[in-house]
Amino acid sequence: MLLKTLLLTLFLHAKSDSIPSLQSFHQEDVDTVTASYKEKTLTVKLKSGESFTYTHDTWRKVDDNTVLPAIKNAMFIMDATFTKVQVPPSFPGGPEAWNNYLQKACSDNRRLIDRRGPATVMLQFVVAFDGSVNDVRPITSDAPDKLIDLATHLIKDGPAWVPATQNSHVVSAYQRQLIEFK
Repeated sequence: MLLKTLLLTLFLHAKSDSIPSLQSFHQEDVDTVTASYKEKTLTVKLKSGESFTYTHDTWRKVDDNTVLPAIKNAMFIMDATFTKVQVPPSFPGGPEAWNNYLQKACSDNRRLIDRRGPATVMLQFVVAFDGSVNDVRPITSDAPDKLIDLATHLIKDGPAWVPATQNSHVVSAYQRQLIEFK
């Protein structure tokens, strides 16, 4: 079995177009491990300057007990979305910046809001560990479809959020946001 693993590792390294398995990396060779939420990839950069990128489908099938702790942590971060966290996600600049952003959006869409409002929309979405916003959906509303669409686009097309933290680690988390159109 050891000889088979060694031969497979040598074969993978011998082929320049091959990507080594996540289990084949040694701590002393790895420089950084980076996860990308949007691309759903992990990139392992070696101290030699080489780097290898793995898609979610590739590393999802890996037994995470056989990989380095840094790779295991990146795999966990990519797959975990928290419902409760120590420090929840927040709009960049805090509540005052959120209010300014919402007031500008309402001002820019005054005609629509005057015709269809007043109304409220509660949205739920994921703020990923990189601050990107994903999976935006209304969960409650007394608003017509046009205002629900506007609320959804305000979150989707807005700036990246400040991600949540849990145990001093940046994580992906669900966020709920009430938007009131007056």
